[in-house]
Amino acid sequence: MKVSEVIALAKGWVSAEASQAPGFLAAHLGGSLSSLPQQATFPLYRDLDLYIISQAEKDRHIRPYLYKGLMVDAQFSSPKYYQSPELILANPHLAYHIAADTILSDPTGMLQALHQAVKKEYSQRQWVTARIEYEKQELILPALEAPKFNALVLYLVIVNLGGLIAVADLKNPTHRRSLILLKEMLQARDDTTLHDQALQLLGSAGMSRDQVSSYIPHIQEAFRRAVTVYQTPIPYVGHKLRPDREPYFIAASQEMIDEGHHREAMLWMLGALHLANTALQNDAPAPEKRAFQARYDSLLQDLGLSKPDDWQQRQQRLRRLVAHFFNLADKIVASHPMIRD
Repeated sequence: MKVSEVIALAKGWVSAEASQAPGFLAAHLGGSLSSLPQQATFPLYRDLDLYIISQAEKDRHIRPYLYKGLMVDAQFSSPKYYQSPELILANPHLAYHIAADTILSDPTGMLQALHQAVKKEYSQRQWVTARIEYEKQELILPALEAPKFNALVLYLVIVNLGGLIAVADLKNPTHRRSLILLKEMLQARDDTTLHDQALQLLGSAGMSRDQVSSYIPHIQEAFRRAVTVYQTPIPYVGHKLRPDREPYFIAASQEMIDEGHHREAMLWMLGALHLANTALQNDAPAPEKRAFQARYDSLLQDLGLSKPDDWQQRQQRLRRLVAHFFNLADKIVASHPMIRD
């Protein structure tokens, strides 16, 4: 499906569903769609991220839908996040999308006014720096200081390190393809050292395509079973445990492998298996828990994370890598030709 067709369907869903809810104010695109050309292909194993602004919401809540073949993740948000251009300009989750004019519905004109102001100021140094500080202080450092260092922490920090560099480079951060985008940005600067170090830290630097591909059936089986037993809420990502979301993890992983990005795909696949295994360990029968945990442990072992000492060393290495990424982000902002004072 073409991006233009997806956007038309998104507008249709907003008109038919979201706009009919009490307190509806406006809606705009999020996610990767914001940065794709209108004639680009949008595979239906990707999800469609929408932001719905509603007076009925006190905070952000994500609700999944399936609409005419599209996997819609609608994030319902309070208007407090949209009170001024300055609030948006300092927020890496919103600034790119509002600057890019991704409006789907705007009956009061609030988003159009914000778009004009944000687009004008988006590349100013003070706001790029503010978005970088948000990435550092709100996303990366809190995860790094989590009480227990585990696969989820490793995943979150590496994903957000890629996002940090994307923000510094005025690009749209992404989760699934974070390491691929990072490689592309660093290749443009003729130095992929930090990308290589991120792969080494993940543990996938030396993995072959066949080895990575061999995990796909295990992740698929774990996900399918997790969907059937899921009861105990998993914050932030539990809404992904639905049958229609399987391609979001499986087909999307295969896409990266087929492109030759198998080492980078391991980050997404680790996150997928961690989510499925969390649900299984919470809610599956005891014999199944042991079997699925053994498979999860096997993947961790292949990544070099089988013993407590491995985790401790990995955390120390991650701290050092974070410092290098922070320095690189600051250097990019200082020299970027499109960033102005």
